[in-house]
Amino acid sequence: MAISAVNEVHPDGDTLFILRHSDAPFATGEFEEPWPNALPAYQTEASKRYEASVLPKSHETVDEHSSLVQASPQSSHLRFRLSSALLINTSSYFKKSLSEQWNAQDPESGYKWTLVGKNWDGEAFLLLMNILHNKARAVPLKIELEMFAKVAVLVDYYGCHEVVELWADKWSSLGATLVNSYYSRDLLFKLTISWVFRQRETFRGATKVAIRASRGPIHTLDLPIPKLVVGKLSKILSLVQGSDRSKQTP
Repeated sequence: MAISAVNEVHPDGDTLFILRHSDAPFATGEFEEPWPNALPAYQTEASKRYEASVLPKSHETVDEHSSLVQASPQSSHLRFRLSSALLINTSSYFKKSLSEQWNAQDPESGYKWTLVGKNWDGEAFLLLMNILHNKARAVPLKIELEMFAKVAVLVDYYGCHEVVELWADKWSSLGATLVNSYYSRDLLFKLTISWVFRQRETFRGATKVAIRASRGPIHTLDLPIPKLVVGKLSKILSLVQGSDRSKQTP
């Protein structure tokens, strides 16, 4: 990997974070399959279209208009200068990893700490770091649903819910988590966001749609939706579908 310019989140920061494979596909559900043609009577052209969105097409890399400084035109590795003090105060993960006992990575020259992550979306990671470093002017007031979900995944992993909560409420208030009536990729993103940020009404609405509109097991797409929640939804769904099939039997 070529040595790159650094995304200077904190110009006086003592921590280098190297993000590898920042263009990795998001929410792929690599080991999940499309549903068989169960309950075809409940399908419409619209529901088919939304269902088809659940398992994604090939991903796109960071485009030429990205605000990120990349390692090289061929590389998807990114570098960020961060403040260990701010990370420790805002993230349970970084509080642990930035300790003398836990950290095993030899720091690069000019830094006290060097940390490595992989497979996160680069724009989402930069957005989160701007929040953790109190750079409010660099944080958008409105974001797309998929970016919101990417941030939620990072928040869940790095344990920084409290600091991001106000931004999540702001994004949600502008319509990012409105729930429609179809089972779709967006619905799974809304389940994830509402679970991570404890948005009860949105989560309740999304689960109702998932139960009503699903024709098979709930997909997780490797998102942080707890297995217990998915299991309960799938159990309810199985009971509902069993009742529907019995009604269709002459």
